[in-house]
Amino acid sequence: MVDNGLILVTGAAGQLGSVGRTVVGLLLDRGLPVRAMVRRDDERAASLRAAGAQVVIGDLLEPGDVYHAVSGCSRVYFGMSVSAGYLEASVTMAAVVYELTGPQSQDMDGVVREFSEALNREITYSDISPEKWEQGLKMYKLPEHLMGHLLTMGALHRAGRYDRQADGVQRLTGRPAMSVRQFVSLYAKEFGGRRS
Repeated sequence: MVDNGLILVTGAAGQLGSVGRTVVGLLLDRGLPVRAMVRRDDERAASLRAAGAQVVIGDLLEPGDVYHAVSGCSRVYFGMSVSAGYLEASVTMAAVVYELTGPQSQDMDGVVREFSEALNREITYSDISPEKWEQGLKMYKLPEHLMGHLLTMGALHRAGRYDRQADGVQRLTGRPAMSVRQFVSLYAKEFGGRRS
């Protein structure tokens, strides 16, 4: 396959988060050709087109849609919203999978130190029990599939399943991964501002 540089981003117009849209923006800012797969041709799809992305409409549960979306792409960023149907979706692609992690593996105490240093104020971390985590989530009356997803992520995190380091960011973007401190410093306002 010839590497034409076209990158497919799925989940580019997701409602629960903006990761896909952010990935599209970052790639376009670097001058890379991007195809964004969305479920509906709405104002979010129009916004992606206006930004310079090629937009395809499709459903990740439909193999034909997925085939159409990946055709001609040399790389894929796969992301999808947390929905009951998508929890059962499977997408098979003959593509390189990049594992995206920060520049170092660290526990939550290390992450909190970086937040504190970036914001120049004391940030604390409290490890809560799985039972308290579930009780806290129930207050938000989340859909059952989303509740299960968040509880599973908590369990995987406690088991150390997310504690790893890879060079996927460097290989994909040509730049090293940003540290927690760098990221929080860059978006200090969103984190409540930096104290002098």
